[in-house]
Amino acid sequence: MTRRRLLIFISVICLLASGSLRPALRSAGAVPNKFDIGSGGMPTMSGNLGGSVTANASLLADLVVTINFGELSPLNQNSQVKVVVPVAVRSTAPYQVTVSVSPSGALSSDPNAVQKTDIGFGIRNPRSLGAHSTSCGVNSTIVSPFNNDPAQSVSINGSTARATYPSTVATIGASSTVLFGPTLSIFTNVPDFKRDLDNGWIFDMIFTIAPGYYSSGSVGPVVLTFSIGAANCTCPCN
Repeated sequence: MTRRRLLIFISVICLLASGSLRPALRSAGAVPNKFDIGSGGMPTMSGNLGGSVTANASLLADLVVTINFGELSPLNQNSQVKVVVPVAVRSTAPYQVTVSVSPSGALSSDPNAVQKTDIGFGIRNPRSLGAHSTSCGVNSTIVSPFNNDPAQSVSINGSTARATYPSTVATIGASSTVLFGPTLSIFTNVPDFKRDLDNGWIFDMIFTIAPGYYSSGSVGPVVLTFSIGAANCTCPCN
């Protein structure tokens, strides 16, 4: 039986502003608007046969993740391969997170091969990092239809026998805003803005795919690039 595999690469742009400033105590009003997105910890993977997920687990690391879903033919008898990637976000002003996808078109001209519509994608479980995270971060909004765990919301299309999800990598299109909200980080009487262990929020980015009778051959890679920037929002953010 021919093996079928799929790779997803995740990276980030729009990290801390370049240049170096000597740390100095500031009042909240004196902190310039800055935004950061990075690793929220080690991803987890389940239901895979021979797959892997690699990342840096440190909360001080960049968001660079490689997902190999492993065997996607019926040799993998699990119903779903699921990967949960924690992502940390920090901001001194209202923010939004945008995801871009490459390639923006189909992965294969063969409709029976793995496509982006076969890769469930959702966002869940925003949570505080700690003492220098704003309580208002809980009011962040996951943009519809991405507010779901695709592995728990899967159904089977009766005509194609393929798994379907409320949102997929295809739903993102070439680029979509997936999350936005109010200020995430507290910087009152603390040194200049930096990536720290307790000054932001984490959310889970979830990918899932169902092994099945796809056309033979390898497909991919798919590259997702996350960016963070300014948004118009107050607390609560609606």
